[in-house]
Amino acid sequence: MQQNRETLERFGVGGPVGDRLPWLRLALEGLVIIASVLIALAGDAWWGGVQDRRMATGYYERLLVDLSADSVELERALRFNGIYRSAAMEVIDVVEGGSAPPLGLSEVMHRVAWAGHLFPVAFGRATFDEMVNAGRFRLIDDPTLSASLLDYYWKQQRREDRTLVAPREFSAIARRWLPAGFTRAAQECLWTEWQGERRGDAAVSPCRAAVSESAAEGVLARLRSEPGVIGYLREVVWFADNVEFGLAAQRRLNARRMEELRRVLAPE
Repeated sequence: MQQNRETLERFGVGGPVGDRLPWLRLALEGLVIIASVLIALAGDAWWGGVQDRRMATGYYERLLVDLSADSVELERALRFNGIYRSAAMEVIDVVEGGSAPPLGLSEVMHRVAWAGHLFPVAFGRATFDEMVNAGRFRLIDDPTLSASLLDYYWKQQRREDRTLVAPREFSAIARRWLPAGFTRAAQECLWTEWQGERRGDAAVSPCRAAVSESAAEGVLARLRSEPGVIGYLREVVWFADNVEFGLAAQRRLNARRMEELRRVLAPE
């Protein structure tokens, strides 16, 4: 008993067990421990919020870069799509006209090469896909911006998929009948002129690929005798009209999404 009493007294108990326990001190110590845990948790939450905001800002900046690149691609695609459509219309006039083309044989051959060259649009979505795949799209805490971006990239994918089903019949004819390498050279001319305009060159010289008159006359004769050519060309025109409508709508979406991101990155 004496030993038990000494043991209790060592822990601050002088009478019956529990009579003199330091409840106030224990309560204060408990409160201190709880407060320390809560402060630590709050600090972790605050730091996690800071990290999330920094990461979100980085993603906003990258999305803006992607959208800026998309705007350039949209302008190029609209420009080239208009050329392909006009080329198809001019070739239809030449084939149906039956007389010597007023454009000249070389120009007609360039129109033939351009009319069949409908190709996929190359949008950028690397940042968006990374955010979705890594589960970080939640970092966009603005529900309006989140919905806007989802709408933009969903429609972007639809535009890309749509161009994959472009009519290829006239393109196949053009490549088969035109001189070897001419179609590629004629397309590269469009790219050269576009690059010159992008650089702001005062006067961009028209780029034309070389083609002999005899080769051009042979291609024109085959175009006029081949059944189905007009139908293939009209299909190109119809498809180009639809592509232009979709690209113009995507360009408007692109401009609005860029403005929204700029407001988030530089609030008033």
